[in-house]
Amino acid sequence: MLMADTRLDGPVEMMDGMLGQTGLAWQDTWSIGVPEMDRQHGELLADFVRLLDPARRRDHVFQRQALEALTEHVCHHFDDEEHLMRVYGYPERQAHAEVHAMLLKQLNHFETLLQAQPEDGPGPTILDFVGRWLIDHIRQDDRRLGEFLREVGAVPDGP
Repeated sequence: MLMADTRLDGPVEMMDGMLGQTGLAWQDTWSIGVPEMDRQHGELLADFVRLLDPARRRDHVFQRQALEALTEHVCHHFDDEEHLMRVYGYPERQAHAEVHAMLLKQLNHFETLLQAQPEDGPGPTILDFVGRWLIDHIRQDDRRLGEFLREVGAVPDGP
């Protein structure tokens, strides 16, 4: 399967047992060196953290809307990334796009489950999968994309 390695280490070990944790926030060490993509990654993480809010766990309308918002932002972000990959001829474009498609399929499946059983809310499995995938994808797949984009001069080298 083309999914990124799901092992976490270092500062994101807090993902284990993350359910109910709202202190998860963007870390500069996750930057891929492409300012717009880093900004979007931070927004995606913020969208995900909203799903973790224990005070809103039983608010089924909120949970459904939060998951839908995350999915919409993920789609926009993937479109932006895939545009950059096409424009600059990223050699791993096909594999990277397939990973994107897999996550979108999974998010859509989770939305369907949430609509079918709204009283259950997004369970730990959904939250764990999405959280791990998001962090790992940024730290691995997107980091390689960022390195490539800097190498071809698509973004300036900088701090």
